[in-house]
Order: sequence, then structure tokens, then C-alpha cells
Amino acid sequence: MEQYNACKVGMTYSQVVQILGYEGEIVSETDLGFGSEYRTVIYVYYGRTTGANANFTFQGGKLVAKAQIGLD
Repeated sequence: MEQYNACKVGMTYSQVVQILGYEGEIVSETDLGFGSEYRTVIYVYYGRTTGANANFTFQGGKLVAKAQIGLD
């Protein structure tokens, strides 16, 4: 949970990876074809306990939203 809380809106994907210690798994990706600013990617990171996870949404390479369930 501490690492999750350290990830702030506006950070780049590489900054989030540095905090979490590994790359997430892409669960959704959309690219409207008008340049990277319109590319949206959602990554999931799994927690230590069953069902625990965090989702991070990036648009244009920046963190725009995050959500978690079951992190301790």
C-alpha cells in the first residue's frame, strides 16, 4: 500500500515502475492514432494476497488514474 500511495497522478510509467519495482501487465490498450498523447494503457499489478491488485491508467505516457483492492 505504501508503494501504491507513492505513485502520483502525472508520473510517467517508468517512474511508477521504479517505485513498484517491476513492470505491470497490460490489461487494456487504446490508441486513436493521433499521436502518443491519445494512447491509453491500463496496467495491473498483483498484490501478495489472493485477489489483491492495483490498476494504473496512463494516457499520453502520464498516470491519470489509479485504483486498488485488497492491498495492505
